[in-house]
Amino acid sequence: MKIVKGSFEKLKPEMKLFQADVKQKIKDLSKIRKEKGCLNEQEIEKLRDLEKLERLYNPSKVLPVQLENVSLVVDYKLFTKFLKKIKKLPYEINIENNCLIVEYWTAQRTSGRLELRDLSNYYLHFQHMPVAYFPIAEVNAS
Repeated sequence: MKIVKGSFEKLKPEMKLFQADVKQKIKDLSKIRKEKGCLNEQEIEKLRDLEKLERLYNPSKVLPVQLENVSLVVDYKLFTKFLKKIKKLPYEINIENNCLIVEYWTAQRTSGRLELRDLSNYYLHFQHMPVAYFPIAEVNAS
């Protein structure tokens, strides 16, 4: 996977803005919790969703990238980190059911699988999403 359009330098400030908004909403819910002593089920669910969003908008944890030849947004940081760990193993990368799938095999005939699900719903309003070229059905026969 190679970035062919855009850069993370323009994306990171945008992500931080979204993250700041999410943090403020978490702070508001925490204030409600302090005042009432507890939260109702809807508020608890909303707090959980906001905490997930806070991580997704944190550029030190997630770097989203749009795949050029398909309409998927995946975590570039997780993808590249994982490929570094398995670079000496044979692996295959495919796209199935709106997921980027990395399957690998070891010499002991065990296998593993990483599924990167489409994150496009979380980044709909982003203006500076980098685009990456991704050859479909990439195979590494190490």
